[in-house]
Amino acid sequence: MHVVLLDASRRESAGWFETALIAAQGVGFALFPAFLMWYGAEHPLMWAIAVPCLIVTGVSLTLVAWRLFGREVITIDGDLLRFQRRLGAFERGGTVSLSEVTDAVVVPCGRADLPNNAFGVGHAAVLVRSAHREVRCGLALAEPQAADLADRIRAEASEVARRRTRG
Repeated sequence: MHVVLLDASRRESAGWFETALIAAQGVGFALFPAFLMWYGAEHPLMWAIAVPCLIVTGVSLTLVAWRLFGREVITIDGDLLRFQRRLGAFERGGTVSLSEVTDAVVVPCGRADLPNNAFGVGHAAVLVRSAHREVRCGLALAEPQAADLADRIRAEASEVARRRTRG
């Protein structure tokens, strides 16, 4: 049994204002070190300022690329809940056994979670708790869509548990 629970382009749920702000931040951090290099490239302090600015630019442009071209796919294959996040040729994902899922709830993904989850800043996500770990999926869904996804995951997990107790 192969069931697709979510196949969403990040573009469909991207906040355009937030995306423009991140892009402007990236461009600003790129232009500042370029100006410093042009003004005084021989001074070592210029390099100490420019390198962190270029790192922030890279992170900002990665977030913009995720917001415009990222894709998240959540499927159920038999007893496994699979989630994948794709950005062009790059892919990240994992699996959770539905028989081990204890709960699936909607949680906000705020700026406090940035180090652990930069992809869904400021949006809802579905937190899937299993016996061994917790996984956030359904990043950047609207609250009703995230609640629907959590309900579907809980229903599939309870169905797998019923099948195991019967057979």
